Amino acid sequence: MSDEKILILGYGNEMRGDDGVGPLVAQLLEKTLEGMPVGVRQAQMLLPEFIVDFSQVEKLVLVDATVNVAPGEWTRKPIVAVASADGSPLPSVGHFLSPESVLGSVRALFDREPETWLYTIGVAEMAIGFQLSPRSRAAAELVAREIELQVRGWLAAR
Repeated sequence: MSDEKILILGYGNEMRGDDGVGPLVAQLLEKTLEGMPVGVRQAQMLLPEFIVDFSQVEKLVLVDATVNVAPGEWTRKPIVAVASADGSPLPSVGHFLSPESVLGSVRALFDREPETWLYTIGVAEMAIGFQLSPRSRAAAELVAREIELQVRGWLAAR
């Protein structure tokens, strides 16, 4: 990480249809936020390796697919850390880390926590393939625009 105090991470499996909507949002934002002091990254999933990067930013935006929202709809919510009872970093369970547990590890290891927002986009097609459904693609464009406006507001307030 450089001097960037805002990090956007779009994650999901681009080989599973609409699950690739998070990386698509990141790709769109790489273009619209080019030249700004904002980091934009893509990943297949949240990984423990992100903990150090997350500890170095003030604002963190995560974008992921969900089946818990109607296809083509999206949500935005603040995320706060969860930690174990003794304050130690949470262990990963299987191949999935929740945003809350990753932030819990950031807080436990670095005694800080970035302001974090999770955008989720409702998806329908998660079969093998690189194509996103039209609804997911349209929602990704809306979410990218919303995040761009949020980031521009943060930068203007500095």
